[in-house]
Amino acid sequence: MENQNNNSKKCSLSEHKEIDAIMYCQECKILMCNKCDFNHSNLFKLHHKYKLDKDNIKDIFTGFCKEENHLEILEFFCKTHNKLCCASCLCKIKKKSKGQHHDCDVCIIEEIKDKKKNELNDNIKYLDDLSKNLEKSLNDMKNIFKKFNEDKEKLKIDIQNVFTRIRNIINKREDQLLLEVDKQFDNLFFKEEVIKEFEKLPNKIKLSLENGKKIMKDWNENKLNCLINDCLNLEINIKDINKIEKIVKKAILNNSSKFVFTPKEDEINKLIDSIKIFGKLNNQYNYFPSEILNNNEDNKNLILSWLPKRPNKITLLLNSQIDGDSCKTLIEKCKGKTPTLVVIKTIKDIIFGGYTNQEWNNKEKDDKAFVYSLKTKKKYKVKIPEYAIHASSWWGFGPSKNTIILHDNCLSHSDNWVGDGAYDIPQAFELNGGEKYFGVKSFEIFHLG
Repeated sequence: MENQNNNSKKCSLSEHKEIDAIMYCQECKILMCNKCDFNHSNLFKLHHKYKLDKDNIKDIFTGFCKEENHLEILEFFCKTHNKLCCASCLCKIKKKSKGQHHDCDVCIIEEIKDKKKNELNDNIKYLDDLSKNLEKSLNDMKNIFKKFNEDKEKLKIDIQNVFTRIRNIINKREDQLLLEVDKQFDNLFFKEEVIKEFEKLPNKIKLSLENGKKIMKDWNENKLNCLINDCLNLEINIKDINKIEKIVKKAILNNSSKFVFTPKEDEINKLIDSIKIFGKLNNQYNYFPSEILNNNEDNKNLILSWLPKRPNKITLLLNSQIDGDSCKTLIEKCKGKTPTLVVIKTIKDIIFGGYTNQEWNNKEKDDKAFVYSLKTKKKYKVKIPEYAIHASSWWGFGPSKNTIILHDNCLSHSDNWVGDGAYDIPQAFELNGGEKYFGVKSFEIFHLG
């Protein structure tokens, strides 16, 4: 049967030819939709079926060799390439599309079955453990995402609160200045009512003048009290007229006064520029992005307190679980990066490591280097700087004067070891809780910027 991409396969039954297939039977050599698979399963319970899942099965397995022009059953196994093969693949006379495995280590399938079954058990255990770890990682991711969102919203509220305070102060100051403007102008200048009174003044003067002439014309000794009263009223009117006239003259004289609002333009621009850059977001997430130390802030802060100076940025250069544990990888990842911090976790969950100012390459002198143990909560200074660090076919702190020594591909070794050699450690195996040898669960190397 021709191999096709399984996401385009249709059911082999002609009546169902437009329905997507979900299963393939190796014995019957047919593709089946959901309905056909149900009937087939009831009839042929022992047939070997493949689920057409694009995430798991790339091609349909027919039992025949996939090589071009090899229409033969796959009954051999190539140990060299870890691959099933047919008789044509083993042909001693190599020609076009024949004999690809004629020089390989080949056996019949029966010989490899026990090994593959054992490997299957190992793979099942691995996948089971991986599934549990992935479930935990997923839950951790969800919790981290939830915390990130909570922190994001809290940060927004914090920013809003600060700017609300600033706006309130600005608004309050604005109101104060506006009231001050009213007060100053009211004290110094006339109000609109004065203009209205001044507009009445000509008519008031005219009427007062007419009243005065009338009093004079009507002057009669027999009406003296009335005439004097009229004179007093006229005097009051003249006082009012004089009062308004003085206010107007004062306003005219004060016309040269001018209020200005300070600060000046350059000061305003400085204030605006400072507002534009006011506030700063500092990224404190994953400041110390260690999977080994996880969220143990006490251990992180303890290690940071041992450093010569607190770094502005900590960058993960190597995680053995992701990048591998070879010395070659370590040297490549750390090339040109100084200083660095190493965090090691043993299979017994003991955490220790070290610090160096030097690049990881061969034997390096470093009088600033130190090692530490989170079990003892102690930092141990270098006492022989010439043997501070080393990295080649193995790596660690204190080469030839062993302090922390890890094999190349140390995760697969249980005999990595500690000592007291080049560093000032009271007890020989103090770093590792009194034991010389250890297996490594994981290690990380960080660049301190």
